[in-house]
Formats: sequence, structure tokens, C-alpha cells
Amino acid sequence: MVENVRLVEGKELSLTSRCYLIPKALSAEHATNAVREPWGIESIHWVWDVSMDEDACQIYKNNGTTNLSCLAISD
Repeated sequence: MVENVRLVEGKELSLTSRCYLIPKALSAEHATNAVREPWGIESIHWVWDVSMDEDACQIYKNNGTTNLSCLAISD
């Protein structure tokens, strides 16, 4: 279980607890890294979406991905 305390100007605003099922015991440091690591990736995706407007990409509608894959150049 991981408990997260949100502090603003030294005042506790919220406390959340999350439980994780993992195949082996982890140290506190390794558990912290495992919990935080996916958010690093998510923050990159958010930047891409905001700066490049990825969600507006039309290749994901209907057969767009299949059609785009047919355009791949082969050697």
C-alpha cells in the first residue's frame, strides 16, 4: 500500500491510499520508483497531445490505421 499526502504551504490538503499487487517484495525506494515511473511517460504524452494536437489525428477513425499501414515503404 502506498499513502500519498498532498501538502500546500505546509497544510495537508488530502491523503490518498493505493494498493498494488506485485510479484515480489520491494524496498520503499523501489516501490516509490515503480509507482512514479508510469507518470513520467504520461506527462510526455500530455505534452505531445497539447503541443501537437495528437487527439485530433484522423488516422484512428474507421479504417485509417489499416490504410496508413498499407503506405509503408518496403525494401
